[in-house]
Amino acid sequence: MLLLKDPKSYALFVMISIIGFGQIFCVHGQALSHGCSNDTANSSYIDDRTSLLDSLSSRATSMDFYNETFNDIHGLFLCRGDVNASTCRNCVTGAGEEIIRVCQPNRAAIIWYDFCMIRYSDINFFGELQSGQVVLVYNTQHVNSTEDPQNFAAVNFIQVLILDSLITENLYTANSLPLPNGDQVRYGMVQCTRDITNSTCRDCLEMLVQIIPPGRVGWRILGNSCNIRYEQYPFFLQSTAAPPPTPVPPPPPSTPAPPTDQGESKCLAGNGGLKNTTKIAVITVSTAAGVAVLGLCVYICLCSKRELKG
Repeated sequence: MLLLKDPKSYALFVMISIIGFGQIFCVHGQALSHGCSNDTANSSYIDDRTSLLDSLSSRATSMDFYNETFNDIHGLFLCRGDVNASTCRNCVTGAGEEIIRVCQPNRAAIIWYDFCMIRYSDINFFGELQSGQVVLVYNTQHVNSTEDPQNFAAVNFIQVLILDSLITENLYTANSLPLPNGDQVRYGMVQCTRDITNSTCRDCLEMLVQIIPPGRVGWRILGNSCNIRYEQYPFFLQSTAAPPPTPVPPPPPSTPAPPTDQGESKCLAGNGGLKNTTKIAVITVSTAAGVAVLGLCVYICLCSKRELKG
């Protein structure tokens, strides 16, 4: 398992509180979460923001990442590294429309979808790893007590993916991991926005690793500049690299436990939003170097307990 040894690394000094950049919502069209700033924009700013988002949408036809400044409004989009151009464009277009709807008067906002994310602000955030909202979505189902309750294998697997992503052009890697018992597979993904450097990407991903919930069968963590995901079912569309070496797991049990039921760690579109196997935490992370871990106060909200219909 990789450990950050640099005392200035963000991942070693994480302060988590319930004071969020905005609130978490389950919205239509598979949006996972969004955050809106508390300040209000004038009509001129709102018009310029619309122009910026339209421009970002047009770029998504041929690009999976783009950042742009228009009249001092800074914005970017990132599509997941495995999706095609049509999926990327549709996601960015829908995300642009949704972020206007839910953050209509606000000067800064971010929205995450399964296949893309959009962010804009009147403060130039390009190239910076800033304090901000982090969203943790996790499956309420626990792993078997004999399977790796502390997620050592999962964390090691994500660490391997982080190293792989840093040598790719698009700072993205997704792959699968056969478990030691031989009859189960886990799936993982890491990705950064490409306005940041490889070094900053690593700091961002390592910061999210510190928030991985122990003992869960699936989770994803969404940050402003990076995200990670781990599931017990395949969710990415294609493999982007050869399978990484299997991380050294804890000693396996003498008798493997039976597999548990499948669950989903994602916000589902349609009537009812999230299934009752999923919880979401909105976290604010301070990236100030040299600050000790001051607390871990996570406000958990269950968007809906209704099962998805239709």
